[in-house]
Amino acid sequence: MIIGHKTLDLYGKMLFETVIIKPPFHKSNLMPTVYFKEGERYKQQFAEYHDEACTIIPEFGTHFERFLEPVDSQGDLPQPNEIHRFYFDSREGMQAMVSDERMQKLFPKIDESLDNLIFMIGEAIQ
Repeated sequence: MIIGHKTLDLYGKMLFETVIIKPPFHKSNLMPTVYFKEGERYKQQFAEYHDEACTIIPEFGTHFERFLEPVDSQGDLPQPNEIHRFYFDSREGMQAMVSDERMQKLFPKIDESLDNLIFMIGEAIQ
């Protein structure tokens, strides 16, 4: 089962596009594909967000597996600047992380630095 979801900001600009594959959520893998805005300053701004977020997120049962820089892309999906792979122990942990006051303060950095962010969320097949 695939469920699509788009999150818009107050001005109607798309912030996130999420594709959820095969619920339920228990120990779901997340693979955000990251698209920076043009310019080195946006890449640096995202790196600052990422470094700060990575000190907070593990408190909520997050396990980082990979951070990838794609070297090629095929098909209709444009090549992202980065792909991350991680998972949460529970849906509650993910929800707590999103509502955490420290993370809320960091979200404007990600909004300002990215042109697009697509989350792929799915359960392991094996």
